[in-house]
Amino acid sequence: DITFDVIIGGSNSNYKNIKTYLEKFDNLNFYYNIDNIPEVLSKADLCIGSIGQSFYERLLLKIPSIVFTIADNQLEINDKYKNNNIFIYCGHKIPNCEIIINKLTNIIDNVDQWKKMVSNCINLSNKFISKNYIKDIINKIS
Repeated sequence: DITFDVIIGGSNSNYKNIKTYLEKFDNLNFYYNIDNIPEVLSKADLCIGSIGQSFYERLLLKIPSIVFTIADNQLEINDKYKNNNIFIYCGHKIPNCEIIINKLTNIIDNVDQWKKMVSNCINLSNKFISKNYIKDIINKIS
């Protein structure tokens, strides 16, 4: 069985609509504007989200992701990390969830790809920590 944790930030004006839509599913937990995101993320095997600020949190927690960009400045982050095989990119300002669902289905069906992404996340995160890049990442998310 797969359980989904859905975290919606406080600035998301659609959170009520999202929550209403998600209430029909039994296999998910809904979180809105929480302070303990790292605690929730640390239990995840895979995350879906934008490649913005939370991308760095996911990277430090060594969690592979299915990502999309919603702002032009996020394209730079995508370009910087796209060859590290730590995420699957869905596109810029994607119009619907169909692309994400297809990518999710593919990763569920291809456990070896997911394992490789986990390994790459661990290696990249450890490299950041060992080279003291952590300060730079913390500055970016602060």
